Amino acid sequence: MNDKVIAELQKHALDKGNEAISSLSQKNEENSSRPPSHATDLAKATQPSMETNEINNHQESELGANNAIHDGDIVHNDIASQKPPSMSDNVSTHRQKVTSISPHSFNPLEYCKKWCKIDKFGSHREWLYFIDSGGQLQFQKLLLAFMPHTSVLILVVNLSKNLSDKSCTKMECPGRTIDSGNDYSLKVEDMLKQILSAVASNAQKATSIIDDFPWIERKGGKLLNVLTVGTHLDVYDKKQEESEVESLEEKRDGLRMILNSVSKSIQIVYAPPPPRKNPIHVIDGRKAETDESNDKSIEIIAKSLKDQSYKIKVPLRWHYFGVILRKKSKETSGILDLSSCEDFGEMLQMKPQEVHNALKFFHILKMLFHYDDSPAKDIVFVKLDGLISIIKELMDAITEFRKFKRLEREQRQLATVGRLSIENLKSTVSFKMISSIFNNDDDFVSKMLLGLFQHLDIAAQLSETEFLMPALLPVIDISDTEVAILETTPLLFYFKDRAVPMGLFCAVIVNLLSADSWRITSRQGNYSNFFTLQKTMEACQIINLTLVEQLDCIEIHCRKTADRVKVKNAVEKSINEVMKKKNINDELPILAFYCRFMRRCKRS
Repeated sequence: MNDKVIAELQKHALDKGNEAISSLSQKNEENSSRPPSHATDLAKATQPSMETNEINNHQESELGANNAIHDGDIVHNDIASQKPPSMSDNVSTHRQKVTSISPHSFNPLEYCKKWCKIDKFGSHREWLYFIDSGGQLQFQKLLLAFMPHTSVLILVVNLSKNLSDKSCTKMECPGRTIDSGNDYSLKVEDMLKQILSAVASNAQKATSIIDDFPWIERKGGKLLNVLTVGTHLDVYDKKQEESEVESLEEKRDGLRMILNSVSKSIQIVYAPPPPRKNPIHVIDGRKAETDESNDKSIEIIAKSLKDQSYKIKVPLRWHYFGVILRKKSKETSGILDLSSCEDFGEMLQMKPQEVHNALKFFHILKMLFHYDDSPAKDIVFVKLDGLISIIKELMDAITEFRKFKRLEREQRQLATVGRLSIENLKSTVSFKMISSIFNNDDDFVSKMLLGLFQHLDIAAQLSETEFLMPALLPVIDISDTEVAILETTPLLFYFKDRAVPMGLFCAVIVNLLSADSWRITSRQGNYSNFFTLQKTMEACQIINLTLVEQLDCIEIHCRKTADRVKVKNAVEKSINEVMKKKNINDELPILAFYCRFMRRCKRS
């Protein structure tokens, strides 16, 4: 947006605020207020930003001149009539009065039109909104918590790696790369199966959610379009010469089988023939060096994105509002407080109710994250970097702690069972950054963040000062004899046609601890795919439960065969509740017996 436009909006907001304050002061000398302080210096923060590559989320959208509302009215009736979220406690009644009496003689949108060139105005533009998730280690067990409502899923596959290779255990952090130090990780094909299962399971429900919002119009079909993009072709060519990597034909066959496992929920976008039904769109980055632009795969990908795009029918000022939020949040690592967003909206003559509606709209498309029904309702995550950085730091701490035998109690509990203390949370650099936005009120911020983690089913409260976060823990090879040899043949919840959705296992652990009187134990150590719990029943009888995540099932192990009946209902209830809450609308898993030696399931 043009600096002159932002400066004028800022000046107008300040002038009208001062006029309102002066008027109120004459009526009541005890009432005092201030103009929106967050509007200060916005011109400097908001450089020209209407370029496509500035928008970095996950959906393709159209904002057509015929669909946008260009006048100065508030949002159209079907949006404005919705009940807004409750106002934040830190927004004063006096400030609301200032907003309500502001004159409407100045039309910010007309001013924007006057000063912005048409090619930068945005009314004839198309944008791509992407969210990058799933592949990095810190996302793998958190995918259900931050599930995107997507119309197109792009699976990026490194062609220079075999599908049977172990997936990467490194995390990219600002200024350095962290290695988890874990000797075991999922195979590439298994990780793809679980990620695809989670996203595909959510797709149909997400479609219905979007269809309920009148300002979003789908152009494409109801099924999730899936494209597999093959990269690192130059490295693949070198390895292929030395027979170090499987052929493209083998990769095609393997990926086709993975995609077919969820074929009822997705539509596969195949690459151009030959061969028929080739799921890999190979992108050769070397063509960019020679200015080659006639790549058939890129044309097909572009067409699929366009065909599945959404038409957005909202007030045009919502777009400008989003631009302001993205620009201003760069100063605070992608995080803003709600009152700041309301101040920015006031610059565009948006009342608090309209600001809340706009934030809700942005959240539905995952253009930002605002959990208005959670304890973190005062935080607007324009980018998830702040939250994800906390997860990275805690996982890094666990990696370091597991290298040492002598640890303090809190360090040992975090490293072995995922028990997170409030002090552990407060010690992270990312937490301190978020706290600085809220006047360094650590207690208030920790309460908000831990409440949000509980709301997202990635944390369970164990005491006033400690929480369990199983997703922080590394993965263990469950074929390890020390882990696999348990006392009885297990029951299992078997996902018949697909893999266990990524993140479901950890969410079930959290649900069990939150909803019932289970407690965690560490008799054999806990991992994000292997967890031991304990519960005291009637007559002081103690039941020990071990849950193990396999690729296609969740196993239930008990020391005594008779105990399986007592824990079966609790585990089944937790799985059902998590699947319902996370919008996984598949058929529920089958309860079965598992024969380890015959490697097959028998329905119970």
